[in-house]
Amino acid sequence: MPLISLKLKKYFSSRGVAVYLALAFSALSLLLTFILVGVIEISATDSIKSRIGNSLRELAAQTSDTFDRDMFERYREVQLMAARYDLNTMPDDALQHRKQLETLQESYPYYAWIGMTDLDGKVIVSAKKVLEGADASGRPWFKNALHGIYLGDVHDAVFLAKLLPPVTDGKSSTKEAMRLLDIAFPYRDKDGRVAGILATHLSWQWAYDIEQSIVTPSDQRRNVESIILNKDGKVLLGPGDLKNKTIDLPSLKLAQTSPSGYTAETWPDKKRYLVGYSASKGYESYPGMGWIVLVRQSEVDAFMPLKKIQQKVIWTGLAAAVLFSFLGLIVARNIILPLRALAKSAQRIQKGEIADIPTTPGNNNYFEVQALTASL
Repeated sequence: MPLISLKLKKYFSSRGVAVYLALAFSALSLLLTFILVGVIEISATDSIKSRIGNSLRELAAQTSDTFDRDMFERYREVQLMAARYDLNTMPDDALQHRKQLETLQESYPYYAWIGMTDLDGKVIVSAKKVLEGADASGRPWFKNALHGIYLGDVHDAVFLAKLLPPVTDGKSSTKEAMRLLDIAFPYRDKDGRVAGILATHLSWQWAYDIEQSIVTPSDQRRNVESIILNKDGKVLLGPGDLKNKTIDLPSLKLAQTSPSGYTAETWPDKKRYLVGYSASKGYESYPGMGWIVLVRQSEVDAFMPLKKIQQKVIWTGLAAAVLFSFLGLIVARNIILPLRALAKSAQRIQKGEIADIPTTPGNNNYFEVQALTASL
């Protein structure tokens, strides 16, 4: 090591101005590169954050709106079905009613079950005779419908768990037990009195398919994920590590106070995310379930384009530094050649070789060389 240091010291001391000019050019190139990288980071970070955040906000709002509109269709469909005049003939024409229920179920594949009960909660007719004769008086949807609450939030299948096959979770091939949404309305007899409850169980597979249709393959490649939560913050749909967990995040609180927006926050996995949020507002007669839609993308993925630009600038700056080093050597050589000639002349003067000293400076030399030549 001392030998190498000695050689480097000798090299730089012998090279003089040319080497130091080349190093100065390289240093200035690198300094400019790092300044540009810093400027890009400062100026572009907020712009990219705003652009991606608004994109996630729009995606969350679109997902929430699609859920509301689709639920409105199901809500209105069951409501109109319960209001049909021919339901007041129950239970005299069970076969005809069963056919009507089966037609409704076939028209929309996400109806996992459709049936009608009497006032005691006994299922008197259902599509494909599933659960006919069962006692549903203890089920929340039966009690709620009698008290004017026609929607039930997502829950695991109870009676139907053994009768219906498991479904995929929508994001992989993993099978999971069926989960359901309840829509139930009272129906009336000929005299206008409540005679029982018309109820449907909507498969939660419906939500997976809607989410997949909105979050496109291009979004998935950017690792964009959507999370659906109920009003209490319980994850109804989302990544496996969050499913059925209750989370408490700033984005959830913001969604409860404003229609939509975006924020940056740290999640339970200790990673930073940009998060777009939107709250369910309902649609027309459908009052909404109070769901909250969050669409997130990790900051690492979100700012990856910026990092790539910075890397390109750095590599370009390094290449420029090498190039300017060579240019610096060439420029420095042209600068010091006259000086080197004067230095040699001075050495000859010291040795008494005065006859070889140029007495007239060249017209192409710059002022300092001309002054030194005249002095010699």
